[in-house]
Amino acid sequence: MKPSLFQLTQKSGGPSVFAPVKQWLKTEITLHKLDSPFGYIFLSILAWLVALLIGRNSPEFSITLFAVVVMIPVLMGTLFELRFGISVLLITGFFTMEVKRLLPEIQLDLFLDSTLVIMLFGLFLKQTRQQDWRFAWNPISGIILVWVVYSVFELTNPWARSAVAWYYSMRSLTGIMFLFFVALYAFREMKSVRSFVILWMCLATLGGLYGIWQEVYGLQGFEWRWLMEDYSRFEDFFTLGRIRKFAFFSDPGSFGIIMGLSSLVCLGLIFGSGVPKRKISLLVVAALIMLVGMFASGTRTAFVILPAGFAFLAFLTLDKRIFLLGGLGLVIVIILVFIPSDNYHLTRFRSTFHPTETTSFQTRMQNHEFIQPYIRSRPIGIGLGSTGIWGQKFSPDTMLSQFPPDSGYVRIAVETGWIGLFLYLGLIFTILAVGAKNYFSIKDPHLKRYQGVFLAAVFALALANYPQQALTQLPSSIIFYLLSAALVKIRDFE
Repeated sequence: MKPSLFQLTQKSGGPSVFAPVKQWLKTEITLHKLDSPFGYIFLSILAWLVALLIGRNSPEFSITLFAVVVMIPVLMGTLFELRFGISVLLITGFFTMEVKRLLPEIQLDLFLDSTLVIMLFGLFLKQTRQQDWRFAWNPISGIILVWVVYSVFELTNPWARSAVAWYYSMRSLTGIMFLFFVALYAFREMKSVRSFVILWMCLATLGGLYGIWQEVYGLQGFEWRWLMEDYSRFEDFFTLGRIRKFAFFSDPGSFGIIMGLSSLVCLGLIFGSGVPKRKISLLVVAALIMLVGMFASGTRTAFVILPAGFAFLAFLTLDKRIFLLGGLGLVIVIILVFIPSDNYHLTRFRSTFHPTETTSFQTRMQNHEFIQPYIRSRPIGIGLGSTGIWGQKFSPDTMLSQFPPDSGYVRIAVETGWIGLFLYLGLIFTILAVGAKNYFSIKDPHLKRYQGVFLAAVFALALANYPQQALTQLPSSIIFYLLSAALVKIRDFE
């Protein structure tokens, strides 16, 4: 057989002069992983070049470079590993507002939306091979889909003034609900649920520490600039001669709710058979940090949801230890309410138990009384995004654009009507009902403890959505739907 032309050329040319270089590079990259003198020199030169490019170009170039080098690989990771995507979403939800205060050019809201969309796309890619949607068959999924259809129908609302406002409102109100389906698939074992809880508690502890730092050392320069940009914002944050602390969250209310909710979970997880002492110590320390941060926020809602959630957990589990700790907490609350003191934090705390004497409560009740005729006369509401910041931005000429929807439920009733409010309350009731049913069917004490604590946390968030918009704010909205998915999945792990 005659040799081919390729074989003749290969023999006549001999071994390539680049072969040793290729082999050396392969060894440096794959075997040594650049942990060698060559790697140190190469990475130092690369870092110098990046710094040179950033220094000689505009800030927009730096942001673009960051997006290419960091965000694109992260988004690709969320496509193939949904549990990683959930972690990215949770971390981003915690730090979005602080990054926006420091670097307004970075649109982390868009990154959040992109992450969720990519995760949904990744879920559908997996299902093209598996073709098994049984993981999503539950009553909560059904009512979420009904709500999604109703939200799309709101686009045709004859009283709505802006389709753009509808889009922005859909993102925070309805779009985040799709995280429930992603989490249903991603939570394949209890380990993934515990990983979510650990990450959540670490982020909440960090938030509590930063809130304490603000209380002791004050706000940073960029935080003061952001606070002073809007007089109404400053007026909301400035109470009794002091600035309510907000850590890296959007406002003191969101900060306080997360601190109260997270401390509830920490304290609830302490009770259980076989919990290591080291873990108990860590949970107690984290809970104390969060409680101090909660007081620094001065959020009355947090002062309510923590004892309410703990009472819910006590009556759900009928655990004597939880009742004992709850009784001790009640004694401490009574002492704090009646002890004579002019301390700012105690004054703010006491006002929680005398709501009718506070100006904010009276204003809120007046707003609710004012808006009731509109709710009764418009069964499908006046359109998503018609109130609050989106109403002021996209339909400022309307009277209701100036209406402050302090309550999440009032906002739902105004924008989607009493029909929408009925559907939304039905969703929350279904989540609680499914969670309670699964709780009483679980036999494993370890799983039962997580189920009970998560159920109490969902109840506390649903309660917090009345005085605040807890279920549409970051990161509580993310936490709510992750908890809802966990309430469905934990029973399967038994």
